[in-house]
Amino acid sequence: MQISELKTHMRMVVVIGFALLTALPALLSAAEVDGLYEAEVQVAGQGKEERSEAIRAVLAEVVMKVTGRRGVAGLPGLAPAFKRAEQMMQQYRYRPLPAEMARVIPVISSAQAAAKGVQRQVLWASFDPAAVNQALRQAGLPVWGRVRPAVLVLLALEEPAQKSVLLADSRPELQPILENRARRRGVPMLLPQDAETEGTRFSDIWNGTRDALLKAAARERADAVLAGRLTQRAGAWRVRWTLYQGNSVDAWESGGAPYDVLEAGIDGAADALAKRFAEVLGDVAGAVLITVADVATLDDYARVMSYLQSLDGVSEVGVVRLETGKVTFRLMARGSGKGLAQAVALGKMLVSIPDEASVPEVDQPPGATAVLRYRLRP
Repeated sequence: MQISELKTHMRMVVVIGFALLTALPALLSAAEVDGLYEAEVQVAGQGKEERSEAIRAVLAEVVMKVTGRRGVAGLPGLAPAFKRAEQMMQQYRYRPLPAEMARVIPVISSAQAAAKGVQRQVLWASFDPAAVNQALRQAGLPVWGRVRPAVLVLLALEEPAQKSVLLADSRPELQPILENRARRRGVPMLLPQDAETEGTRFSDIWNGTRDALLKAAARERADAVLAGRLTQRAGAWRVRWTLYQGNSVDAWESGGAPYDVLEAGIDGAADALAKRFAEVLGDVAGAVLITVADVATLDDYARVMSYLQSLDGVSEVGVVRLETGKVTFRLMARGSGKGLAQAVALGKMLVSIPDEASVPEVDQPPGATAVLRYRLRP
């Protein structure tokens, strides 16, 4: 780094604390999921044995959210983690079970509670993220970071008496089913505000008009669309689901009671997205270089630096080269360059520059991947 560039960098460091304050609104635009390492289950009492069972059940909920995979709690590789679940736990507390939540919160010892007529309670617990991630790495399981695709759910309902679209302020008996399942799976979920604009009309959803649906997602600042065609006949519900994310399309069907078919939509979306974005993290961090163009001010610099530091799996961010309007950062990341690129894209702050674009070469540290190239959005 030249002397003039070093001085510029030092001036940036001096003012970065102030500049980070103005960067916060941009960072909050990403679909970040809170509470990945906490969950709750229903219990019949607060005895030691039942508490231990409940804590293991909460850990099972957590690893499902963090990996994006159902059923991982039963894998042999995680057996040691469940044996020390209480040591990995950070805190827990009990609360009464709200009647309206009885269907959506997992149940522990429900038979015992029913037999004794005991009023069920809820045990909430949180776990140490580092300990959970280490257990997943040791078991060879992926970690799905907190920056995740926001999913716009567009559900067209064909019922005997009417045709309608599920909106954010309609059908209070259906909306919580989707929201609670999305929370349990760690999926950021949105519902449309109206059924009159392009992409949210009944006909667009029913016909699977992809371009219109993607336009609706862009308006809502969503990264994916989960479109459903629901039919109700003779009391039975059936939904044909289609997930649009990037260039990928996934489709499946679900049938049965309202709870079952709606939860199956969220589960299918979570399963598909986790396969794309969850990544097995290595024990040792590797170096990745990222060059960002259109960095014209100290505020730009602070926004990019703070954003890169916030990415899951990134343990260290440094600057290796400064040019006019361009900065090259060196990141230490546990995942692959591909996984890092996916996480960066979800943040909506940086836009990828094609490989064929003219970008000066940068000396790469040993073991570093090829340089990832971006430009900063205005």
